[in-house]
Amino acid sequence: MAASPKKVIVAGVVLLIVGVLAIVGGFMYIFSMDPTKQAKHTLTYTESIDTRSVRLDSGDYEIWYESGGFFSTTPVVTISSSQGMPVIPSPGASETVTVNNREFHRLWPFKITSSGDYNISCSSEATLYITPPISVMGGFGICITGVLIAIVGGIVMIVGIYLHVKSKRPPQPDYAQAQAAYAAQYAQYAAQYAAQQAAQQQPGSQPPPQPGQPVPPPPGQGPPQQGQ
Repeated sequence: MAASPKKVIVAGVVLLIVGVLAIVGGFMYIFSMDPTKQAKHTLTYTESIDTRSVRLDSGDYEIWYESGGFFSTTPVVTISSSQGMPVIPSPGASETVTVNNREFHRLWPFKITSSGDYNISCSSEATLYITPPISVMGGFGICITGVLIAIVGGIVMIVGIYLHVKSKRPPQPDYAQAQAAYAAQYAQYAAQYAAQQAAQQQPGSQPPPQPGQPVPPPPGQGPPQQGQ
């Protein structure tokens, strides 16, 4: 059973609203990706080759640093456990976030398998931000998904409006039925005409009298005699 036009319109409106909310949520997620606010630990290094000790729970983390300008250098960071076991960086593409005209770069992600104290060394003066995973592309992905949902919702809503308007129009006669009725009527007229022509072609039949002319005698009888 086909859905009514009103239900199609409602479905389109719902999809459109969901898409708009997803777009807004995606932008809010992007604007909230401030490493200074997401940081579990903020480590400031004021001299070269300095080490800070922090406690990290098991889980995924990222190291971010703020760019000091065009001539700033990328700090070299190493992480090791309290037993001296190095933490290997996880694979991941570099990302950049700009917040209030401050540019932050992701150095690399890493994974902590067991909670404990870890030593984080930096090769230059810098401020490092240890954050949970921040995905810039994830925010843009939410926005793109919202746009696609909104487009589908708009199309569904337009289709529903079209069906609603079409349902309000008076029914149009079916062309095939009209043609069949016309053909039947034409056949009836043709049959009547053929019957009339056949009747006129019978032997002894007289054409119908014209106005003002005497009625002809029946077949086999002569014209009436004078004085009769």
